[in-house]
Amino acid sequence: MNQERIPFIIETMYELYGDPIKAVRAETGSARSTISKFFNKNKTLRSITKASIYETCVSLIEKKLKEREALDQRLDQLFERLKGRK
Repeated sequence: MNQERIPFIIETMYELYGDPIKAVRAETGSARSTISKFFNKNKTLRSITKASIYETCVSLIEKKLKEREALDQRLDQLFERLKGRK
């Protein structure tokens, strides 16, 4: 886990998810208060817990970006089909 990347991960999670704490909670089952500590950069969070939430966030970011890429590809295909009709 790269501590310096945590602010970037938090920022990205807020950009990709309306409620990133809820998204992480759905994946991990961790308490909302525990996840909030990660997002609020609370120093009292145990390192193993922080690492687990970090990994979950990375996985969620990857998942969301793949979904967006797939959506973009489908949209490109639709545009190509529409061009072919003209």
